[in-house]
Amino acid sequence: MYSFEGKFRTTPNVSLGGKSKEDKLNKERLLQKAQKERQKREEIRRRLQSALVLQSCVRSYLVRQRLKNDLRIQFDQERHRVSNKIGNINELVATCRWLKFFYEPSIDHDRLTWLGQLLLRNKEDWLKNDDSSLFQTAGVLKLCCRCLSSIDSTTTIAIPMRVLETFTSNDLVGSSRKLENRETEICLLKLWNALVRNGYFSCIQHLLTIRVPSDIPSEGDSPIHPPTHLAGTLLNLLTRPIIVAGQTSDSQPSQDTMDYSDPITERQAVILRTFISEVLCKHPTSQMYHYVFPAFAVIDDFPTFKILETVRTMLPDLDLKSPGLLPALVKFVHPKLESVPERTFSGYLYCLQCLLTHLPRIRCHDDEENDYDSSDSDQELDADSAENRMETSTNKFQGDVIPLADLVSDCHSALTSRQFTDACVGRRIHEQSGTESLDSICAICHHLIVVTKVSVQKNRLLYTLAFSSSFLRKLWQSTVSLTSTSKVTGKSIPVVQLLFEGSQISESKSIAIRSKLVVFCSLFCHNLLSVHDTDFYNITQGSSRHMAFTVAELVSIALTIRDVCLALIKQALPETRSRFGNFNAKNVLHALSFGQTIRPEKFSGSKDVEIGLSEINDTVFLFTVCRRLVKQLHTRDSRRSFIPNRHWLSNLIYVKNDQSNDFAQRWYRRSGANSTVAAHLANTSDEDIILSVTEARQLAVLMNIPFVIPFDTRVSIFTTMLHKDRESRETHRDRIMEEAGFGHSSMTNEVTVRREFIYEDAFNDLSEENAPDLRKRLRVTFVNSAGLDEAGYGAGVTREFLQQVVKTGFDPTRGFFKTTAQGRLYPNPHASAITPNANSHFHFLGRMLGKVLYEGMQVELPFASFFLCKILQRKNTDVDINHLQSLDPDFYRNLMYLHDYDGDVSDLALNFTVVDETLGVTKVNELMPDGINTPLTNSNKVLYMHLMANFKLNIQMRSPCQRFRRGLESVVTVDWLQMFDHVEFQTLVSGAEVPIDIEDLKRYTTYSGGYSADHPTVESFWEALKELTNNQLSLFLLFVTSCSRPPLLGFKELQPPFCIQRGGSEDRLPTASTCLNLLKLPEYHDSETLKSKLIYCLQSGTGFELS
Repeated sequence: MYSFEGKFRTTPNVSLGGKSKEDKLNKERLLQKAQKERQKREEIRRRLQSALVLQSCVRSYLVRQRLKNDLRIQFDQERHRVSNKIGNINELVATCRWLKFFYEPSIDHDRLTWLGQLLLRNKEDWLKNDDSSLFQTAGVLKLCCRCLSSIDSTTTIAIPMRVLETFTSNDLVGSSRKLENRETEICLLKLWNALVRNGYFSCIQHLLTIRVPSDIPSEGDSPIHPPTHLAGTLLNLLTRPIIVAGQTSDSQPSQDTMDYSDPITERQAVILRTFISEVLCKHPTSQMYHYVFPAFAVIDDFPTFKILETVRTMLPDLDLKSPGLLPALVKFVHPKLESVPERTFSGYLYCLQCLLTHLPRIRCHDDEENDYDSSDSDQELDADSAENRMETSTNKFQGDVIPLADLVSDCHSALTSRQFTDACVGRRIHEQSGTESLDSICAICHHLIVVTKVSVQKNRLLYTLAFSSSFLRKLWQSTVSLTSTSKVTGKSIPVVQLLFEGSQISESKSIAIRSKLVVFCSLFCHNLLSVHDTDFYNITQGSSRHMAFTVAELVSIALTIRDVCLALIKQALPETRSRFGNFNAKNVLHALSFGQTIRPEKFSGSKDVEIGLSEINDTVFLFTVCRRLVKQLHTRDSRRSFIPNRHWLSNLIYVKNDQSNDFAQRWYRRSGANSTVAAHLANTSDEDIILSVTEARQLAVLMNIPFVIPFDTRVSIFTTMLHKDRESRETHRDRIMEEAGFGHSSMTNEVTVRREFIYEDAFNDLSEENAPDLRKRLRVTFVNSAGLDEAGYGAGVTREFLQQVVKTGFDPTRGFFKTTAQGRLYPNPHASAITPNANSHFHFLGRMLGKVLYEGMQVELPFASFFLCKILQRKNTDVDINHLQSLDPDFYRNLMYLHDYDGDVSDLALNFTVVDETLGVTKVNELMPDGINTPLTNSNKVLYMHLMANFKLNIQMRSPCQRFRRGLESVVTVDWLQMFDHVEFQTLVSGAEVPIDIEDLKRYTTYSGGYSADHPTVESFWEALKELTNNQLSLFLLFVTSCSRPPLLGFKELQPPFCIQRGGSEDRLPTASTCLNLLKLPEYHDSETLKSKLIYCLQSGTGFELS
């Protein structure tokens, strides 16, 4: 084109590279292109190579097929040529080689049958040949196994079976070849090795599955006769290689010292190992489980012991989750336990320990031991058994396989059988040197306790070991002596100490210490239940026949288990819970307090959560059994002390005295939305305030093992919670209006009583129908004999009213309560015969006692210890025979005499009945069904003792005690009362029998009417009080407060405070108003006169009035 510069066309741009700049390839694109080309060429080469390989395979296959067909033609020609008698042995060897090469089960069955028949007719001539005939025999036997493995239930198997049966006979091989025993063993081992390596055991199992009927009865004893002739033959064939491998000549080393470099020993090991992996480890069919395995136990030459030793050596290589090994061992080993050598039995125990760990868990339907994990999943099998279920469904032998649940149940039954128990306990296997046998027995017991959830008394093994003193002692010594090597210092440190300190413990040591603690606590708990107090406390003189430990050892056990409980609380409620996912302190506290598992469906399914869930649930279970044991020992100690004073206290988890008020306020605030702490914890939807770890730990201690915290601290917590509860029910304005006499009926319970009928009127006005909430303030009006209302109102009148009602209601002359020989109160079991509505009165008296405690008062009501224990029980009100002594010591002594009686108790002519007399009416009560016709004998005298004690302690008083407890807990939360044992609860009700601190009383005393602390009469009064004896001081407290014992936390808790008021001229006697804790002291000018008149009033019991 033209341009304005004078150039009529543009100059073309020429690229010397031959292309334009836009199309020029850069270096990177060039490399990519070269790489793609190389890959393409490589792909072409691979295709060519693959084509060559395929062509080679096809050509090889076609050539082999043509060769096989040619050999078949030659074989058939030889078959027609050869007669029934072997002519040239070499030609027959060649014929065997041909058949091994071209044999196919589907088309060559007839040819194998012909060859088998020929060999059977000429078996001796065939075996006389050199070693090549033995080698060819092994080949033919392999073909027979292939043939038998592929047939169905209709194909004839006579000839292949006959060949196997004939040419594996010990006698035939030895006699035909004229060999010595040693050489015969070698030949047979070579032969059997060749067979077992090529599926011999699978072949026999296949025949058992399809040719033996599956409906074999599953009796406990092994069937002597096989169900069919074929079954007997197959059993014989199955056991032949095992018997050969188990036979050891004199020159052969034993299994314990096997040298696997020896060819003979190696061949034996191969047979035994193959048998274990291909027969015992498979999921058994009905034929194997009900016929073959039991038959092993009755075959004399069957090498049971060598199999056990081989299993022991194979454990590291075996799949321990295989469902068949443990049931198979149990089937044929347990009938021979009496003859098993001790060393072999120890190895068997170790095998059981390892296999039980991986045994699938099934739901237990008869779990009645405790509430821990009582409601299992609806699925019958645990998630861990999914792999086993898959193996079961893909079992090679498609027969009637035994359900996995039945296998597990049979294993558990075998572990509780008499044979196994006698082998473990009768041989005293746990007393052998070393701890291997003890550890194995402990692991088996741990499995039975944790997995099966069976109670000790229902399991023969556990029950027997629980009463084996030597086993319990050995187990405890093993528990406390278990050590772990420190990575820092290299020293051995007891694992229990590491547990106390919260240090890291290896997984193996943690499993060992936990299993031992679970077993020891469970067994020793059951042991203690059967030991009566007379036997338990006789160990102080060393004369007890039933206790496994001395007093010093019991003290050590109690304190060790106490610290274990505290350490487990720390473990379950760690300060850092990163791996525990969504587990909050409230969930864990609920599990610890009620022995229940934390369910996995509440949380996400991450692996860390699953691991944390398993760890917490294991810790909860261990804590449950440890808590049960330590509480049993503490209960014994509370009945009669054998542990030094204050030894129960611990500082691992504690609440200081100066922290008790703050803790009580937090506890009350968190449980205020529910009637009890238990309800608060159970209410998972309650999202008020999340518990901190420290609070949860303290609550766990107070709800489970409160006795490790000082009594004074617990009393302070209890009184503070009561104070907070009272404050929460009324405002400050309500209290002022109530004190001024203008209280509204919705804020108070109105009571009008006549002094002559104070109990009857109180029962009517304060019944549950008229006063459902007794925690409200009482507004009491007394009516005198003239029918006029008496003057006075407020807390003083309420105190006087409660004291009089309680004193009258619990009076034995009223008939609701009786006294023991020691003057202790307990419910009258025949009260309903005196008063038709006696249960309502017991409910009312429980409410009255609760009201007394709720108002912070103390009343002198000496209750029987068994009655207080029934009130403080967590689940029900039943107690055991050891509490009978507090009810009737003579009756208890007579029962113990019966227990220790060495003669024939049938001479006493007693039966299982008890005569009960009520208001002159005699009634015979049967202690058990048909008890009147059941005579007392030496075999049932222990049952008689416990049934008699149960009747006296529980059956007769069950209804009164339950109604009394319901009334009590309607006012005071029972969870709070369960911080105390029965001795401490009696102290809470009546005060402590401690010296009266006059200085403490003086410090919290007020004065009125013109008196002051420095008044001469007051100073003389305090000096006179210091000169009184302890008994006189108790009378003085009774004189002014109606209770002879000081308040538990000192006189600062006395409400209203003790007050000294001027009481007129000195010619008068001192008087008191107990409802106001008021002493009206005349103004005496002489200290001797003051003292004499004060003592006169105390000893005469006068001076009580209402002001």
